[in-house]
Amino acid sequence: MKFKLNRNALSKSVSTNPRVVKVIREQVKQLVEEYVEKNKQQMVDEFENHPVTKEIDNGPEAANISNTLGGEGNLFSYIGFNDSDSPTEIIKDILVNDVRVENKPTIQSVGKDLKISFPISGPTLNEIESATPMPFEGGRSWVRGIEKGISGFSYYIFKKYLKGSRSGTGLQTESEIRTGSFKPTTYMSAILKKFYSKVNAKFNI
Repeated sequence: MKFKLNRNALSKSVSTNPRVVKVIREQVKQLVEEYVEKNKQQMVDEFENHPVTKEIDNGPEAANISNTLGGEGNLFSYIGFNDSDSPTEIIKDILVNDVRVENKPTIQSVGKDLKISFPISGPTLNEIESATPMPFEGGRSWVRGIEKGISGFSYYIFKKYLKGSRSGTGLQTESEIRTGSFKPTTYMSAILKKFYSKVNAKFNI
């Protein structure tokens, strides 16, 4: 994130004084941290209120509010989570804990401006995908599957108290029982993109 301070409001001698620059840097960092924290919370809220997250959080008997399955069953049982799993918690932990404003800003004197840039680190889509493997397919991410597609819809049966089901409500049959396919939908890629587009903005002071 870049802050640009105009020297019309800050004399050149003051703005180049090391002690004053340090104070300005600390004040700007505080502003940056407050802004990033605000947008991080908005990102977490968007994640928690996304139809995919809410559907998975509602467990093996949830309604298919994401419409990824055309209203048949739900993502929790379709993906094959165990009935005691909380699959979205790891994502929330990453979003909450991995965002930070680094302590080493870049300070540049350009014409009438003093530019202070603070690097911001945070979660990546690859990190989230690595933390969310499919329950039955090692290495592949269910988060990626939400956006790119998850096979097996034609063989998916949804019914309460299914014997042998991880979730208790979903199974893959040996023969096709329906037509249609899984409907991919935007999820974490869009949420992360929105967050970074905001925190990488430039501000004038």
